[in-house]
Amino acid sequence: MWQNAFKPELINNLKRVSNNFTKQLLIMDVAKECIMYSCDMCLEYYRQGAFAGITPSTIDNITYNVCVAMNSIVKEFEPAQHEDVMKRVRAKMSDSSNYASLQQEVNRYYGNY
Repeated sequence: MWQNAFKPELINNLKRVSNNFTKQLLIMDVAKECIMYSCDMCLEYYRQGAFAGITPSTIDNITYNVCVAMNSIVKEFEPAQHEDVMKRVRAKMSDSSNYASLQQEVNRYYGNY
């Protein structure tokens, strides 16, 4: 279910990052999108989820589904890159006292000041 919801947003984000697909994206750009989008979705879940907070398994579940959705868009974004994305998202989401600054980082990435 999450993969289907994430896919259109990821496509729109890739369009933005690539200047409507006129700029070539590298795998590291695709991975960065997965990291930022996963963090954004995790932070949203943290704020609005059915339960207070967010568990490590939920963080992993969201990130996994973002990576799988991205792989369906960009076939070159292979499962080998997924683990690096997972590790980086886990690290960014490891301390809830840093969530405000992480949200600022996500907002800067997406250009929403």
